[in-house]
Amino acid sequence: DQIAQTRAEREGALHALQAELASTAAASQQTAAQVEAAAAASTEQHAALERLRVQHGALTRTAADLEDRRAAKERDSIRAEQSLAGVQQRREDTIVRWLSDEPDVEPVPKPAAESVEELQRRVTSLRNRLRRIGPVNPLAVEEFSLLRERAAFLRAQSGDLEAAGQDLEEVKRQLRRAIRADFTATFQRVAADFRAMVKVLFDGGDAELSLTDPHTPDQTGIEITVRLPGKRRQALSLLSGGERALVALALLFALLSARATPLCLLDEADAMLDETNIGRFCRLLHEYGRETQFLVITHNRGTMEMADALFGVSMAEEGVSQVLSLHLEELREQALSPAG
Repeated sequence: DQIAQTRAEREGALHALQAELASTAAASQQTAAQVEAAAAASTEQHAALERLRVQHGALTRTAADLEDRRAAKERDSIRAEQSLAGVQQRREDTIVRWLSDEPDVEPVPKPAAESVEELQRRVTSLRNRLRRIGPVNPLAVEEFSLLRERAAFLRAQSGDLEAAGQDLEEVKRQLRRAIRADFTATFQRVAADFRAMVKVLFDGGDAELSLTDPHTPDQTGIEITVRLPGKRRQALSLLSGGERALVALALLFALLSARATPLCLLDEADAMLDETNIGRFCRLLHEYGRETQFLVITHNRGTMEMADALFGVSMAEEGVSQVLSLHLEELREQALSPAG
């Protein structure tokens, strides 16, 4: 049972390291999400542009319709006024002739009843037409001027939105190219460092990181294959617990080689390693410790011996826990000093 528990703990450490690899892929997906957000913003800009275009077309049609109605009303009004003025003038001339007492002026014959009635009908018809036309809007010219200015403003806004949409599309393309280039360069570097780390930890062999879909690096997965010394190449799932632990450590140190972090926490990462591999693991910890501070949770004596400081919990009395710390570097200096 203890062996099974230990093996489960080591497999948990391996899963944690695989989770770190998944977090790296998640970072790439987050960057891809930013690209999608930029694409969504570009889509919204295009939709706003289309709405402005529709509004511009409606305003343009409304302005043209108002202008046509105004011109038609002015023409009808002018014709009606001219006809009415002519009729009134003819009536006045006829009345003047009837009432004239000058002897040298020949009397004007009285117009026939049909002619007067016809004129009256025509006057009535013209007045009805004027009523149907309705009142002339004196502000039609000003309204047309305002609508024309509004249409010009909307055309300018439409041009700005089109330019902004083109700029967003260009930014999206540049961002996608930068993401792919950065990911490809980082992946190639990690793959090379991973191969070197496998050779160091296994004292030989070979390993490979490959993309499941190289044509879409922002959506691809990562596959790990390892060829241990004296064995054929096989997938990670076919390795033993200790071998998978070493492969996971190789990948961890390869990631730190590509981009070091200020702090790294390892929980029982050395639990399934033998003494030889513990020595290699400690040498790598010491080498990478120049740029990264490692916090290692371990029960392995060899790992504890190479640490600079130890922290633990002790129960000196029943039910009373006590935190202990020991700075091994200071003890080493005291042991090597002449006074020591």
